[in-house]
Amino acid sequence: MSLSICLYRCAAALAFSAASPWLSRKYSGQGLSERKGLYDRSLIDTLRRRGRPLWVHSVSVGEVQSASPFLRLAKGETKRPLLLSTITATGREMAGRILEGVPDRTIYYPWDSPFIVDRALDSIRPKAYVTVETEIWPSMIWEMKRRGIPSFMVNGRFSEKTLRSMRKIAPFWRDVLSCYSTIMVRSDSDRDGLMSLGVDGGRIEVTGDCKLDGLMERKASMDLSELSWISKGQGPLIVAGSTHQGEDQIVIDAFRKVLNHHPDARLVVVPRHPDRAQDVANVAWDTGPVCLYSCPVSGWRTMVVDKIGVLFGLYSLADAAFVGGSLVPKGGQNIMEPAIWGVPFCQGPYNDDFVQATEELFALGVGTPVADSDSMARAFLDDLDPERKRKVSESCEDYFSGGKEAAKRSWEIVSSCL
Repeated sequence: MSLSICLYRCAAALAFSAASPWLSRKYSGQGLSERKGLYDRSLIDTLRRRGRPLWVHSVSVGEVQSASPFLRLAKGETKRPLLLSTITATGREMAGRILEGVPDRTIYYPWDSPFIVDRALDSIRPKAYVTVETEIWPSMIWEMKRRGIPSFMVNGRFSEKTLRSMRKIAPFWRDVLSCYSTIMVRSDSDRDGLMSLGVDGGRIEVTGDCKLDGLMERKASMDLSELSWISKGQGPLIVAGSTHQGEDQIVIDAFRKVLNHHPDARLVVVPRHPDRAQDVANVAWDTGPVCLYSCPVSGWRTMVVDKIGVLFGLYSLADAAFVGGSLVPKGGQNIMEPAIWGVPFCQGPYNDDFVQATEELFALGVGTPVADSDSMARAFLDDLDPERKRKVSESCEDYFSGGKEAAKRSWEIVSSCL
């Protein structure tokens, strides 16, 4: 064990011990026992009966969606139990929504204290372990290596912002990442970034973006009938997806400008955190009738979504879109979600988490950069042009028809160790 990992494990043990009373209060009723590495007898009995599981960890909603095609492949090609873990309640809810019957069990991820990690691994005894994207917990990864359990990263993505932070303590991250058996990343730039930290290039595989596989899978299986009531009515529909605080006002201001040219236009705002929905609705009071998704009213002009899991379907109804987390420094959200439906979109300058997709879709003319309500209004008005929508739709069809089968490539690497 390197000195840096040893110091991390000692610090983690002390930190989780000190925070235990607060954590117990915060997560009471939200998988507290599982977060402490304690599992019910039925799970343990199942694993003892059926064999050591493949453990896949996806921290929240986006990672669960990325993991979806990989998990479906695993379900069809191995008899081993599939264990999925999440950290957030919304990630767990999304898993239940799109992966029903695929994992044999979904649990909350154990805290990264060495004592809790040991207890969890003694109970679960995984045959192999997979983390999705950049969810890296050093105590867990190191303990996997010590026990001889192969561990993998699937769909790894390393933005320049992330890499800058990691370079400040490059020896530590090099030691941690070297505990993985194989690190599968989306692009050459992700691989180059890891190598700049000193990670052995022979440990890294460029497999493509599982999010693309997942989106095509979701689109093919999507039932849009429950959204038909939104598509009714005349006039264009603009969808602002995954907006963060500081963006909603800009979107609504831009929509007011659009109404000067398209008085029958409608706006759907989907806050990244649904508990902000009422606050967002209050901002839009002067655009016309306003409602929440859960309480629709006839003739609404602006609707604010107050639940998770509906944004992807809403993009299919849109004539134009804004992708949030990009006018504030949040790294951006998944611009491929509107694009897969052939919808032109705009986004702000913060796209660290989707740099490659941004470059590719902007080059195709699918996306437009915006910085404020004026530029956003202009983008919406341009995107509402029927001829532009037709060209964008054709470009998107070409882009997604070249699917990279990242999930299949990733599964081939992981399955070789099962």
